[in-house]
Amino acid sequence: MALLVALFTVLAFVPRRDPTKVVAGIPCSILSERAIGSVLGATMQLLPTDGTVCHYVSTDSAAQRTLFVVALHGDTPVNRAMAERNRALYVTYRRRTYELVIVGDIRPDASAAREHRLAALL
Repeated sequence: MALLVALFTVLAFVPRRDPTKVVAGIPCSILSERAIGSVLGATMQLLPTDGTVCHYVSTDSAAQRTLFVVALHGDTPVNRAMAERNRALYVTYRRRTYELVIVGDIRPDASAAREHRLAALL
């Protein structure tokens, strides 16, 4: 009985999962779900990841948008032709280069504007 009370006491002080926070130790998790959701206009959720590619999906059926954040190595050269070919935005943050790609916008120019707004949050 005392063991159960001790266990429940310990579990009471464990921090609950907060979807607004960046996941520590995952290189591609540089933006919180709440920040991404405010830019994309939908509630977003981070899918399980290996840490290199973060896949955020909308939990709102009315706005089906997806964001991919790819953590590249800091020494990865990014040139203009590569960025234009991939239709992605590359951002350098804390000695690492990140690729931001939004999928699901009807207009490509809207995706580009949102990617720039996300990059500005860094």
